[in-house]
Parts: sequence; structure tokens; C-alpha cells
Amino acid sequence: MGVVYLATDTRLKRDVALKVLHEQFTADTDYVERFLQEYEIAHRLHHSSIVRCHELGVADDHAYLAMEYFGAGDLRDRLREGLTPVQALKIFAQIARALGAIHEAGVIHRDLKPHNIMFRDQNHLAIVDFGGAKSVDDKVGLTKVGHVVGTPNFMSPEQVMGKPLDARSDLYSL
Repeated sequence: MGVVYLATDTRLKRDVALKVLHEQFTADTDYVERFLQEYEIAHRLHHSSIVRCHELGVADDHAYLAMEYFGAGDLRDRLREGLTPVQALKIFAQIARALGAIHEAGVIHRDLKPHNIMFRDQNHLAIVDFGGAKSVDDKVGLTKVGHVVGTPNFMSPEQVMGKPLDARSDLYSL
């Protein structure tokens, strides 16, 4: 849906991740709506292990989302390096607590994978990328019948089959 850049917030003097909607999608109202929804969902979630979204805007006809920058890599990198059982359990517990907050807020992430688990530092992580997330109370939805959102290797069976989802789908991905 977009490309992510490292940028500097000149007002607050901090690095941010700047997600810019691909130009090819700016004329598609479904993609624009999903982009706006990503900000709205992530912005209302408040937990130490969930990305902080700072700003949603448009500049020169480009929609962008400014969010917290993570300089310590992602879980995919950590898995490649190898984890001790204790490290793995600590990471698992942080992700599970964050999912608890997400689900309590009535949201299903739908794309939980190592690439979407970012680290602030050696010990503190955050779930990112709410572009595929869905509010449980959203009866209309942006996902068309027969389409699925997520990454196949991490999807629950019901998600792959395009069936209704609940929090258990994210737990399967975890």
C-alpha cells in the first residue's frame, strides 16, 4: 500500500517513520480509506507495546502517516540471529499483552508476523502496521467478499478461507 521512509520531525526534533501511500492507490477510495483507517485504529490504541502514530496528513497530493521510528530492528532479524528460550518467552509475553490491549479495544490486527514486530531497544518491542486491521464492530468493512488480508504463512485457517475472524486468528498468528 505504501513505502516507509526514515524522516525527521523538524518541530519536535525526532526521527519518525513516514509511511506514504503509493501514488497508484491515491485515486482508489478503498485504498485511501484503508490508509485512513490504519491511522485511526493505531492512534486510538494506547499500550507500551503498540506503535505510536503521530500524524496523518497530505502534502503535494501524497497521503502520509508519521509514526514512531524503531531503530533496533524487527523480530525477523532477531529470529535469524537466534533466541534463547528465555528471550523467546519474554518476547512472546510482550506480544501477547499487546494483543490483549488490541483485542480489548475491539480490533483484530490480521497481519501479525515477525516483520510487524519492531524493537525500540534490546528489550522493548511494539506491534506495527495496522493497515490490515479491522474493528470488530465494523460491519461494513473494506475487505471485499472472497478477498483476504494478511500474509499467508502467518494466517489462521479461517483467515485463509475468507471466513469471519475474531481475536483467535491473531493468537494463531502469534
